[in-house]
Amino acid sequence: MSSVSVYKRAPCAIAINRAPSNLMLVLITVLALGAIMPQAAADTFTWDGNGGAPPSGAFGAAVNWNPNQVPGLSDTALFNLAATYEVSYAYNPTNADLLFQNGQVAFVSSGAKRLYSLSNDALITGGQMNLNGLDLTAADDLLVDGATMFVDAGAFGSSTATSWSCSVGDSGTGQLTVQNAGQLVSDRYGFIGRNGGANGTVTIDGPSASWVNNGDIRIGELGTGLLNVQNGASASSI
Repeated sequence: MSSVSVYKRAPCAIAINRAPSNLMLVLITVLALGAIMPQAAADTFTWDGNGGAPPSGAFGAAVNWNPNQVPGLSDTALFNLAATYEVSYAYNPTNADLLFQNGQVAFVSSGAKRLYSLSNDALITGGQMNLNGLDLTAADDLLVDGATMFVDAGAFGSSTATSWSCSVGDSGTGQLTVQNAGQLVSDRYGFIGRNGGANGTVTIDGPSASWVNNGDIRIGELGTGLLNVQNGASASSI
């Protein structure tokens, strides 16, 4: 073990008179600007389909939203029209959240297979949402509660719905069907009939259709849950 010598000396005053470095000036400027510049506001944009009957249209067209702007990275996309229609994706958009509350809506790819990404949640709480050849990824939760969801095929192949957790029938009644080689992937938890009074049904149907869950699949945790895996489909919990 090495020794350490401690020397005591009388205190002395040292005066340093030096101009701040260019790096310090840049850092101070950046911090000051960060303190005074406003952050991008998160807004909710509601699909109105430009008033059409049916209100079908392109996700990337501003005229289909109220207000007339395509929802961006920090925004929420809301679908609540009581109608049957189609929303087409000609690019790969990213939003913060998807709120689906009403209607019977097919989300489809246009021009090529597309991916719709969410940095937070996909909350399907009313109506019927169909993924027809469009991939959906939610960094947090996919919730199907008081609603029906289909993960299905379309013109550009089958769909994949990916999330951190998937809950079908969280506090109400939810139904989720994966068919025609569709894929459901949940990175942590899968719940079917999660809370008291909930009723959830998940059906994985047909060859190559699958649910891969990288954690527990909890069926009827506090409510009523049913998992149907049929006609050559598969479900696994890793």
